[in-house]
Amino acid sequence: MVGIGTVLRDDPSLTTRLDGGGRSPLRVILDSRLRVPSDARVLAQPDGAVLIATTDMSSADRVRGLRDAGIDVAVLPGSDDGVDLGELMRVLGERAVTSVLIEGGPRVLGSAFDLHVVDKVVAMVAPRVLGGSEAPTAVAGRGVSQLDAAVPLRDVEVDASGPDVVITGYCVW
Repeated sequence: MVGIGTVLRDDPSLTTRLDGGGRSPLRVILDSRLRVPSDARVLAQPDGAVLIATTDMSSADRVRGLRDAGIDVAVLPGSDDGVDLGELMRVLGERAVTSVLIEGGPRVLGSAFDLHVVDKVVAMVAPRVLGGSEAPTAVAGRGVSQLDAAVPLRDVEVDASGPDVVITGYCVW
């Protein structure tokens, strides 16, 4: 699952990268205003389905065009941050989706943490220092005002992946 910001900025394919191939997952795009370009790589992959979750009910022709191209479009209620992520999780559950990898930006991740739908965290940390009042954040959302209110992780593992550090742990809600 990614947000439209990731699609517009990175143009990902969202395909499997397992050694020896494998089945590509359902690609889920949160796009409240149906801004996904028709030539986006995520829409052009030959295997695996695409679901675009939107709140835009005014673009019936665009929805019809996407559906005619074999892309599933779910028109869902909106929230302050765009697509109601809780409603999307309910829809995915009805479709027997039992696991979601969220590779989104700070808004998508923040919404997921705010809803407590995150079970496992895999964080890649690059050996670089970013700073500044306008520097990007990894997780947006409501956040916490005090460190002791932060979501702790259990069963934490720390590994290296090239020059990066990979921190894996499970949320304690």
